Amino acid sequence: MRSGLDGITFKTLGRRIVNAQWPEWRPFEAVAPQEVASRSLAILGAAVMGLKCYSTEGIELSFVHDQGSWHALRARNAAEKHLRFDCCDAGVVLKTSRLGTRYFAHKARGTCATAPETPEHLMAKAMICETIIGVGWHVEPEQRLPDTEGLCIADVLAKRTPASLRGIAFEIQWSPQTLEVTAQRTARYTSQGIRTVWLMRQHDIPVSKDMPAVRLVHDGSGFSVVLPSERYVQGRSRFGPRTLRETDCWSSPIALARFIEGVLDSRFTFGLPDRVRVTVMIERTPSSCYRCGRDIVWINGVVLHPGERFSGYSAVHLTLLELGDKDTDLSRRIVVALAERTRHISCAAEIKRMYSRTLRKDYLANACRICGSLQGAGHVYWSNDTEFFEEPLEFECDSNEIGLMADGPIADSWSFKPWRS
Repeated sequence: MRSGLDGITFKTLGRRIVNAQWPEWRPFEAVAPQEVASRSLAILGAAVMGLKCYSTEGIELSFVHDQGSWHALRARNAAEKHLRFDCCDAGVVLKTSRLGTRYFAHKARGTCATAPETPEHLMAKAMICETIIGVGWHVEPEQRLPDTEGLCIADVLAKRTPASLRGIAFEIQWSPQTLEVTAQRTARYTSQGIRTVWLMRQHDIPVSKDMPAVRLVHDGSGFSVVLPSERYVQGRSRFGPRTLRETDCWSSPIALARFIEGVLDSRFTFGLPDRVRVTVMIERTPSSCYRCGRDIVWINGVVLHPGERFSGYSAVHLTLLELGDKDTDLSRRIVVALAERTRHISCAAEIKRMYSRTLRKDYLANACRICGSLQGAGHVYWSNDTEFFEEPLEFECDSNEIGLMADGPIADSWSFKPWRS
């Protein structure tokens, strides 16, 4: 759905508006909103564009054409003028954007109220449409959906079949949009039984079960999607614009086509399920026993990673001491598996609870298998030469245990499973 013209910013004109049909200079504040809209329609009419138009044979889609068929369609339209839009009576011209996306444009200015789109917006729409068709779903780009407030225009509407009453609207939002506007536009789709997925360029995106949203990133040749991380979800309300741009606020990139396939396959979900399978990476440091000098591999700690299968959820980092202090079924199973794994690794420290006279308590620690001495927590954790064992541990557990291991509940957010469980 395209933003209304009252949201357009005329950057090149500063605070004034002028064109051939609007010769007088007037401060922007002095122009009535209705006049801005009507005059702007005339200004932008020639730039109105899309992936869909109509011919005498039915719907014509630009993204299904290769270079040869596109040239043939352009030649036929030049001779027969058989293409038209459903929004107005303006003629149709066939164009290609600077990013290589084929599209239809209005031949002349008119009164069409459809706002123009950037080359990036067009390219993303085309890629989404191609992916939807590729997985066997029905696609309807730029679908007009009348409601009580007027008309919604979905960027891309995906349906299982052409006769399906429900569908998924994919909305590319390349210009900034407030949370309030996103909520209003989402509600209009929801009232018609249509789910919405927002693909937004901005860094400040909603995290809500009712407003599924991800960031859309253009790298020059294609697009990828990133989801908000746990850090983003927990701190969004207090983070400034600069912090929201930091890498650890976002998941690893997901190719746009792969993400769309996952959405259609119900792999884009809100919150963790009751049971999850957690990957546990074992962090180690090769060194030597501080007492006998023999080679030893210390176990620094573990990294619990539900994000391996649920992009958007952050990993939980625990030192060996912290792991031993946890009192959950999952922590006890990890300790048992960790002790068993290290028993079969050459030079690996023995993992067991030992008493420290320094700390005056017993805790889960590394012990030298040769002389039996405790390798103090500070002696182990001050090293920077850490690495991970190649084979991680795998556990199934209740999702609330992840929160217990992290010393606090994990905030629900949208996550993406790269494959079906």
